[in-house]
Amino acid sequence: MSKKTLLSIILISLFYSCSTPKENEADPQSEGTEKVDDKIVEVRARVLEYEDFNYELLSNGTIASMHRAALSFQSQEPITKIYVKNGQSVTKGQKLAELDDFKLKSSLDQATWQLELAKLDLQDVLIGQGYSLSDSAAIPAEVMKIAKIRSNYEQSYHNYKVAQYNLDASILYAPFSGVIANLTVKEYNQPGNEPFCLVIDNRNPEVVFNILENELPPGSDK
Repeated sequence: MSKKTLLSIILISLFYSCSTPKENEADPQSEGTEKVDDKIVEVRARVLEYEDFNYELLSNGTIASMHRAALSFQSQEPITKIYVKNGQSVTKGQKLAELDDFKLKSSLDQATWQLELAKLDLQDVLIGQGYSLSDSAAIPAEVMKIAKIRSNYEQSYHNYKVAQYNLDASILYAPFSGVIANLTVKEYNQPGNEPFCLVIDNRNPEVVFNILENELPPGSDK
């Protein structure tokens, strides 16, 4: 057999092997065919309405009492009695502590006496002007003002009000119901410049947190 004939047989064999379809090759038409589901797709719709939109903002904060009062005495007289202690629950108007009121009562008595003397002087001045203190409604305002200045009535009345206030402030009362805290002063000592105690309303807490301006939603109140 010649080399030429052998080469022809090899080429014919290669030709048939390339052109024979593979038995396992899938049909192209079958690959592109998919089963279609005939089920109807339901679409829900809703009419748009104007309503509040909740804006969620994450922030760290602390829980604090809504009512918190630092109570102090107006005078530096010794404390004679303390009726409460730290951690004790108190009600509104409850007596907490009181000062030695001897000097305060003496100051009020003196202020009361000076005020009575000023009233007598005021009456004398008005009588000199042809008026009576018992008929104060008929006295012109300018005449009454000058009479009070000459009799030192205004200054005496002011001193009396201050003395009365200092005596009333010698007793501390709870402004609202809560718990006593930061009570460090002892009996028979002066109150000092620091608050006598704190009254904390722990029944109505509030959350305190800081929000940056750029974290607020557009159009919100600042």
